[in-house]
Amino acid sequence: EELAAQEEEMRQNMEEIQATQEEASKREESFLDVLNSLKKATCFAEYNYEAQLVDCNTNYIQLLSLTQNEAIGKYHWIVGSDTQINIDSFKTIWDELRSGKSVNIQREISQINTKITILEKLSPIFDQSGNPIKFLCIATQLNDFVNHQLKNQ
Repeated sequence: EELAAQEEEMRQNMEEIQATQEEASKREESFLDVLNSLKKATCFAEYNYEAQLVDCNTNYIQLLSLTQNEAIGKYHWIVGSDTQINIDSFKTIWDELRSGKSVNIQREISQINTKITILEKLSPIFDQSGNPIKFLCIATQLNDFVNHQLKNQ
């Protein structure tokens, strides 16, 4: 009788574990769906702790008029820029990011026969100890946004 009770308790524990695993799997799948949607709908990039581009989506590459090979591995202040850069201001920005703060950056990017203005929102991604390990960048072309706002007025 005691053995049967232990078996029943083990069976119930296994069912609870399985339900917990299924729930975790559903949450992970849902999170990945949201992340994939964001990657499709935005200009998305990931920079490492040293401010080098490690990953980005097609939208980001197209915004900057680059190829993946031209962009990956480049420092943030160089990506998409062919003009004189104020490295000190970028170092200050990256010091803020490394301290755990999010920052907004507005900058001009030279494209063929034109310049565009982009707004970048950079936010740190933390490890389990709360230390920033990499940085997420969501970029928007302000020229398009302003033109769209003007059309709708």
